[in-house]
Amino acid sequence: MASLIRPGLVLRFDHERQTVVVVVLCTIRFSELERCLMKSCPGKWFTVGAAIWGQDDPPGRRGDRRLFRFRPAQSFGATVPEASLEVRFVDELGWTALDEDRDDVDEIYAEVTLRNHLTEGLLRRRTGTINWIDFPNVEPSEVGSGVGVDIDTYLQQLNH
Repeated sequence: MASLIRPGLVLRFDHERQTVVVVVLCTIRFSELERCLMKSCPGKWFTVGAAIWGQDDPPGRRGDRRLFRFRPAQSFGATVPEASLEVRFVDELGWTALDEDRDDVDEIYAEVTLRNHLTEGLLRRRTGTINWIDFPNVEPSEVGSGVGVDIDTYLQQLNH
């Protein structure tokens, strides 16, 4: 069965424009059987999507609120991917889109979903939570753990 490996969330803040570039990365691994089926019967076999969530107390998705969904989702099957495939979702949002609970510190995470259209199975994996302070005058070094992460460096770390 296909699997989602090491989902990651990277945030790049622009304090002047009060925007954040949000990047969600993940590796999908396909089994040999799935790749063989995709070769034999071309079509849409898998769809992967990503969303940003605001974490509420206590941690867990039950009370969490979806803040943003990346569009469009990515589909696989018409062309057969390698055994593993890196997917990336990127968008630029205003800071208010990530204001998950209207206080000064926001706890956000990303969730990647993989749907198998043959079995209708749905696999979910979430990233770690990033806490960030949504004050326009706060320097980047004072903001949460996702600031200043270089996307290419992050990808290199995933591959090691």
